[in-house]
Amino acid sequence: MRIPFFLKNLRPKPLFLLALFFAVLLFFVWVFSPLFFTPVPSFALPNSHFYDKNGVLLWTVPKDDLAAQEPIAYAEIDPTFLTLLISKEDENFGTNGGVEFSKKVYLLWQYIRGNGSRGGSTITEQWIKNKYFRESPRTLWQKGREAVLAGTLSFTTPKEKILEEYLSFAYFGRGSYGVKAASQVYFKKQFADLNFLEKCFLVTLLSRPQEGESLAKNFGKYKPYFLRIAEEKQLLPLDRIAAYAKEDFILPDKELVDFPVLLRPFLEYSQDEMKKQGIAIEKGGQEVFTTLDKHWQETTEKIVLDELVRLRANAVHDAGVIILDAKTGAIRTMVGTTRPEDKNVGKINTVLLPRPISSTIKPFLYLFLFLTTSAHPRDIVEDKKTEFPLPDGTKYIPQNFKGEEFGKIALEEALANSANISAVKVLDRVGVAPFYNFLTSLGFSFPFPAEHYGLSLALGTAEVSVLNLASVASIFVHHGERVLPYSTMIKNPLVAAIPPSVRLETALFWILSALNSDALRQRVFTYSGIFNTGRNFSIKTGTSANFRDNWTLGISDDLIIVVWTGNIDNSKMEEVSGVDGAGKIFAKILEALDLRGEKPKKPEHLKNMRVCKRDTNITKKFVPDLSKCAEQWDTTVEE
Repeated sequence: MRIPFFLKNLRPKPLFLLALFFAVLLFFVWVFSPLFFTPVPSFALPNSHFYDKNGVLLWTVPKDDLAAQEPIAYAEIDPTFLTLLISKEDENFGTNGGVEFSKKVYLLWQYIRGNGSRGGSTITEQWIKNKYFRESPRTLWQKGREAVLAGTLSFTTPKEKILEEYLSFAYFGRGSYGVKAASQVYFKKQFADLNFLEKCFLVTLLSRPQEGESLAKNFGKYKPYFLRIAEEKQLLPLDRIAAYAKEDFILPDKELVDFPVLLRPFLEYSQDEMKKQGIAIEKGGQEVFTTLDKHWQETTEKIVLDELVRLRANAVHDAGVIILDAKTGAIRTMVGTTRPEDKNVGKINTVLLPRPISSTIKPFLYLFLFLTTSAHPRDIVEDKKTEFPLPDGTKYIPQNFKGEEFGKIALEEALANSANISAVKVLDRVGVAPFYNFLTSLGFSFPFPAEHYGLSLALGTAEVSVLNLASVASIFVHHGERVLPYSTMIKNPLVAAIPPSVRLETALFWILSALNSDALRQRVFTYSGIFNTGRNFSIKTGTSANFRDNWTLGISDDLIIVVWTGNIDNSKMEEVSGVDGAGKIFAKILEALDLRGEKPKKPEHLKNMRVCKRDTNITKKFVPDLSKCAEQWDTTVEE
C-alpha cells in the first residue's frame, strides 16, 4: 500500500503526544473518580433522630424528604420478582457486559435526529447511577460516563451484588428507597407477602417513580404484559393467571408521614430551623437535640385536649400553646395542632397563625405610656362612655367587656381589670402611629399599617402569632431586650428592643406588679382561680371582638407562657372569654407542671422611697395634683 505523499513526512510532535496522553488520563480520572472520591450515598446513612432537651427520643426521621429506605439481601429477593424485573428492565442482564451497545447506538442516532429518545439503560447502569450519580444532571456525557463505569464494574462485581444494591437503593416514589421500603409505603406489607400484581406494580414504578397514583389507576394496560411473562416463564399456574386477568388492581390510600401527630408542628418548625442553618435532616445521619421538654409537652397536650372536650359545647375547636424559656428563648413546649386528623386544618400550626391579639396588647400600651410621658400607675383616668371622632366623620365608641363603666380608676387598676375605654383613652393620648411604631420596634409583625387599625389598636385588633407574642413579651424579663425563639439547641442572640434606662426599669416593674396583683383586678375578675394561683405569674387575658379568639399571657422571671383558643376557620365561639377558655388551660398547665415564679422585683432605686398618691386625670397632661399630697404616701411604687 502506498502512503499518500502528504503523510510521508508527518511526524507527531512530542507536545501533541503529551497533550493527548494527559487528555486520555484526565478522561479516565473523570470517569473513575467516583469510585475513589464519592462519599457514601445519603441513602446509606442511618436515620436522623430528634431528642428532647434531656436526651429522650422524640422521633426517628426517615431519610430523603421524610422517606424510608431499607436494604435487602440477595437471598430475600423473590424469584418471581427477579424474573419480572429482568424481563422488563434488562432481559440480557445475565449475559451482557453491563451495557447494551447496540441499543446505545440506536438511541444516539435517535437523539441526533432530534427524537429525544430515553431509556435503554441496563440494570447495571441504573445501579451505577443510583450509587454514584443520583444528583447528577442527565446529560449525554453523563450517560456515557455511566456506561463506561457499568461496562468496567460488571466484570469485577458479581451479578448478585449488583441486584442486591440496586433493589436496596432504587427509588420507587413516595419517598421510598429500596423494594422493601416501597412494599411498606405502598401496601403496608412485607416484601415477601406481596401478591403477583403488587410485584408487577413495583417493577413498573422503577421507570416512573413519580407516577404512583396515576400509574395505579391505569395499571390495567400494563397487566397483560406481565401476565404474558408469567405464562411464558411459567411463574404462575394458568388458573391463577386467568384470575389475575379479571382482578382489579387497587392501591391503598396514601397515609400521612408517620409523625407523632401532636408533635408535628414542633418537629416541622425544628426542621425548618435547621434547613435555614444548611443542615439537611432528611439526608440522614443527624442526631438533633432539641429544646423541648417531652414531659411538659405530653402533659400540656393532654390538658389542651381535655379542655377542648369541655369547650366544644361552646363551639371551640382549636388551641395553641407555647412555653418559652424567658431567659434564652428555648421552646420548652409547642402545641400547634389539636385536630391532626383533619385534612383541612390538621397541618396548620396554630402557634404560627396570626390572630387578633386582643387585650394582651395592653401591657405594651401602658409600657409605652409610662416610657413616653410622666404618667404614673396611680394617675386617674375617667373610664366612662366617650365618643372619639374619626377622619371619615363617624365616631368610635369603645365599650368595656361587660358594658360597665368604672368611672375614676387608677391606671394600674385599669390595666389589671382590662378596661377598654381607659385603654383607648391612653392610645388617644400617646398617638396611634407612635404606638404602632413602638410595637414594630419591639418585634411585632403586623399585616397592615397603623391607619388600618386606628384607635381599635388599643383593644388588640392587630394580628400576631402565639410565638410572636411570647418572644416580644420577653422584654419584661430581659429589661427591654427580646429573645428569639429557638428549638434545636443553637441559641439565638438577644435583640435590643428598648434602650436601658431607669425609667424603663420602673415602667417594667409597674406593669408586672399590676398584672401580678389579685387585689387590683377585683373589679372584673374577683378572685378567679386562673389568677389566684399563688405562683407569681403576671397574667393578662384577652378576648377579641365577637368571641373569635381568646388569649392568656403569663410572665414569670424565667418563663413566658401563651395560650390561644378559638377556631382556625375564624368561626365564632359562644361567649367564651379569655378566662374561661385560654385562662383555664393556662392555670391547669401551671398546676400540672408545678410552675412557679418570683414576685416582680422592685428596682433598687425604688426601694425605701415614698411618693405622693396622685389623683391626676389621664385626659389632662399627666401632671400630679400636688395639693392632694398631704400625708398621703405610698411605699410600693415610685416614679
